[in-house]
Amino acid sequence: MLITREIGWNAGLSKAVMIALDMVILIAVVAVAAFLLRRRIALWRIGKPEKRTDHLAKRFFSAVANGLFQKSILKDLYPGILHAVMFFGFIVLLMGTSVIFIQEYFTGPIFEWHFFEGSFYLASSFLMDLCGLLAVVAVVLLTVRRYLQKPPRLDNKPEDARALILLLLVLVTGFLVEGARFATTSPGEKWSFVGWALGAIIPESGVLHRVLWWVHLFLAVWFMLVIVSGKFIHIITSWANQFFRDIDGEKRGAIRPIPAEEFETAETFGIGKIEDLTWKQIFDSDACTRCGRCQEACPATQTNKPLSPKKLVQDIKSHWLEVGPAIVSAGRAAKDEGPHSESSPQASEKRALNGEVIAREETWACTHCRACVEQCPVFIDPLSIITGLRQNQVMVEGQMPGELQEALRSIETQGNPWGLGEHARLDWAKGLDVPLMADTPDAEVLFYVGCAGAFADRNQKVSRSFVRVLQAAGVKFAVLGEEEPCCGDTARRAGNEYLFQTMAQANIELFDRHGVKTIVTTCPHGYHTFKKEYPAFGGNYQVYHHTEFIVKLLEEGSLRIDPGRIDRSVTYHDSCFLGRYNGLYEPGRVALRKLGGRLIEMEKNRRSSFCCGAGGARMWIEEEKDQRVNIARTKQALETGAEWVVTACPYCLTMIQDGLDELAPDRSCHDLAELVEIALAKG
Repeated sequence: MLITREIGWNAGLSKAVMIALDMVILIAVVAVAAFLLRRRIALWRIGKPEKRTDHLAKRFFSAVANGLFQKSILKDLYPGILHAVMFFGFIVLLMGTSVIFIQEYFTGPIFEWHFFEGSFYLASSFLMDLCGLLAVVAVVLLTVRRYLQKPPRLDNKPEDARALILLLLVLVTGFLVEGARFATTSPGEKWSFVGWALGAIIPESGVLHRVLWWVHLFLAVWFMLVIVSGKFIHIITSWANQFFRDIDGEKRGAIRPIPAEEFETAETFGIGKIEDLTWKQIFDSDACTRCGRCQEACPATQTNKPLSPKKLVQDIKSHWLEVGPAIVSAGRAAKDEGPHSESSPQASEKRALNGEVIAREETWACTHCRACVEQCPVFIDPLSIITGLRQNQVMVEGQMPGELQEALRSIETQGNPWGLGEHARLDWAKGLDVPLMADTPDAEVLFYVGCAGAFADRNQKVSRSFVRVLQAAGVKFAVLGEEEPCCGDTARRAGNEYLFQTMAQANIELFDRHGVKTIVTTCPHGYHTFKKEYPAFGGNYQVYHHTEFIVKLLEEGSLRIDPGRIDRSVTYHDSCFLGRYNGLYEPGRVALRKLGGRLIEMEKNRRSSFCCGAGGARMWIEEEKDQRVNIARTKQALETGAEWVVTACPYCLTMIQDGLDELAPDRSCHDLAELVEIALAKG
């Protein structure tokens, strides 16, 4: 006896009518989907052009790995597994339906080849029942998580409930149809174990089966339409966003420069209205699934500041959907009327994106830590939007926090945000016999001290320690002394792109005049700026952070230490601009182990590290006492019980030491260079 099943059994339709119905449904769904997607694409395209078609192979594999195989979703294990199970369940069911479709309308009529029978049929039936059942369990558990467990990062909207109900109904009615068929025709094959079990309890009724068949068909078609018109559009946009993501690791975290010629011709800068976003930034907002991983990682959100990356992205999406159709219509009308037509005011001007849709307080709460970008499973970049909003406020409106305004003025007039004169740039080096680049033409390495290392008392000690380390290793280095400029990080992160570019071009000319090829710095902000952002202006150098340079010296054998000199328990704080921006998680840890420190990791470490609170020009902005990011991070460090907190960034050192002074005055914070100096071999 041939083991198979009749396709469309008891639907009440002849074979010809069944084929016609299937074709009508397929054509209708494709037509509606094409119409809705065309309208959506027009809305995406109101943004500025942005190239996202380079590195095609990498983009393809990113979409496959993160979309099909759920790699980025699984970063958060429990909800990630549930989502993956639900996703793969539907994929298997879709593949099973497609196999039937191919047999009925292609291989069967044309080649008389029917493969959905025998062992293949039994194996397919078992796999579809198993995956369908797992998908049901996943939907139920996701519902429990969202509506009973209620993690803070999730907010519930009516569309969420409707989506979960629709998913569940599609799955359950599919099983009920199978069970009703078994109950009406025969006990069925036990390989279809869910249908077989349901067939034992469902009453024998051809009418019931037919009703369930039509209900399931209606729900399945509805589900396909919802994919392109409702919450499930993220099935499309998420995959696409994983393809269009930032791919080039060499530029990861680098702010895209405003073309120099625009400073003379452009009427506005940054992001003031919805059309100032690029199409990719608008697409980001449409790809957002509201999973809340970004706000759970965001130091601003976690310290009760007004910024939530998820809310920011969703507010942009709501505003875009509100004003976008009118902008598209106005654009089409202007195109139809010709180039000399009088344009009406843009719909987006009815409510300003910057300052109204997105409050200024949200913009300035960001520390540029990049945690939101790192945690997002579909690679949304709220940080680029915040940067654009700041550029608009600073360069167009002249709006910024008062303390930051003073820091930027000091950079313009004194060359550093501390506002101290150039004559004090080398005060930290008194008694050290530090060579100057102007006097050392054979210097192989420029030690870029940075503003914090030159002017902040606590960080001057780090600069001195690192110089002694370089001297002990016999490195041919020199510093710029009074010639040394600010790298420009504060100006750029604050939104003053013009000031940054002016500084960058002057600094590149200075470096090139001295023949600089290699730069080492103790500041991750300078490190990132020189390595990732100066190349856009012609400044290409080999750049080291002092943690990786120290490890290099240790591994080469030019730096000798007495292991075990640091016989203490230590915890290591990952700087955002070292880790999430540049992937340098291990050098500091490698050096600590070589020094003999007993490393105890904080719960939030490496890519999940918590910001110190000073990045993104926040070093110069006062915080409310109950909203201090550095206090939150210091508490996390103290929970380890470690005797010392170790950092590798002047901002982090300042912020965490301030936190320790308030919470645990008996504990201290040290830069890695200071510990290496302690461990230097004698003689």
